[in-house]
Amino acid sequence: MNAPQVFPHEVRVEPDFQSSTHALLALREHLVIDHPINDRVSASQRNLFELFELYAHFVYDFNAYVGALFSRITDIDAKAHIYENLLEEIGFQPGKQAQWGFHHGELYRSFLVSLRQTSAYRGVISEDRTRELDMLSRGISERFYAGHFDILRKGNDRLTVAAFSSIEGWVSREYAMWRKLLGQLGDDALAIDLRTIDLHCECDIEHSRVLDSILRGFLAGDDRTLAAHEVNSGLLRGIALSVGLFDDIDRALATTH
Repeated sequence: MNAPQVFPHEVRVEPDFQSSTHALLALREHLVIDHPINDRVSASQRNLFELFELYAHFVYDFNAYVGALFSRITDIDAKAHIYENLLEEIGFQPGKQAQWGFHHGELYRSFLVSLRQTSAYRGVISEDRTRELDMLSRGISERFYAGHFDILRKGNDRLTVAAFSSIEGWVSREYAMWRKLLGQLGDDALAIDLRTIDLHCECDIEHSRVLDSILRGFLAGDDRTLAAHEVNSGLLRGIALSVGLFDDIDRALATTH
């Protein structure tokens, strides 16, 4: 089974960016959506389940990264958006009482707990293997965020926000593919808590759009040459880290099958 085909016109980038930035905004999505691991998880339920395990600590650690990003940047528009993102991550929902169970990390944990209880998962992954995957996931997440925290320490607003946008640029498409694959599990799919999947299929489209608007604002000032260099550098570094995240997950699959 092949991963869902990606068409260039589906890339959600604004038409008024200069060509180099426009190309990078497209790459931040395609280099993950077209990653070979997507063919592997489409062809094997075990690979799909192990990907979810290996991806877990990336999700659990994301809130700490967003909080550090918020404290680091000074641009008011960017800070306002990151603040809203941070509130979502920790579980605040408009018009509802805050509950820790809505924390995005906890939603993903609930997804994994429900997935592990399905017959499809239990038929291919042992409890020992689940514990091993959790340890591997911790290392994968640590390497990924070490790169982003290095950008936070050394970069300015333009570079750090551009790097952050490289994550938001691929999440909704990747999660949509996962939702489609999970839907193929038959009756087991009905028992899985898909709130985290459904949420990120929707909200990160808007997050990406707003971040693109902020990047456009960075590029509209008087120092456009320097601004373009810093935004493009941030996109390049962020893209490399996102690709590295899935490279790491892919290697973990390859060394155990």
